Amino acid sequence: MKVAALVEEIEARVEGLPVRNAPALRGLRRAYSKRVEALAPRDVVTIATALIARRRVHRFIGDELIASHPDAFASLDLAQLEQLGSGISSWDQVDSFACILSGPAWREGHIEDHAIERWAKSKDRWALRALVAQDPNAVRRFIGTNEARLAALVRREVLHKLGTGRKNPKPSRWNVSRDAAL
Repeated sequence: MKVAALVEEIEARVEGLPVRNAPALRGLRRAYSKRVEALAPRDVVTIATALIARRRVHRFIGDELIASHPDAFASLDLAQLEQLGSGISSWDQVDSFACILSGPAWREGHIEDHAIERWAKSKDRWALRALVAQDPNAVRRFIGTNEARLAALVRREVLHKLGTGRKNPKPSRWNVSRDAAL
């Protein structure tokens, strides 16, 4: 199987979907995960890396291709994870990377604590955001140490995300009705 041809095929299939919502994209990714399950781990990682780098499909497709291939996931090292994590520029991309690849890789010992500590000292806000899914205590320490230089909105949203899993907590019906009565 030619890696470049498969990357182009996946991109074309995504572009051809009548609806590109998460269930449709995930169904397509599952079909391709079955097609690549017999490939060498390095080929799966190469396909996923190309899909992510080319930015023509949602990032989670590449991340999930790796995560759904146990040998490909097990083959990831720090350099590969940092390459896969480079160029992140949005919440959905960082959440995909952190929840599907870097967090599980750290939890399973593919990367060591010193790498996470280095990421925690990064000035890259996306590297810091990835830590929320990996080490909430490191994030809390970072916020405490850097409180003066962080915007109040950033502190509030990150702490809400750590506590509730949501960036902005939704008001409950109880609060809305109580406030309306006042």
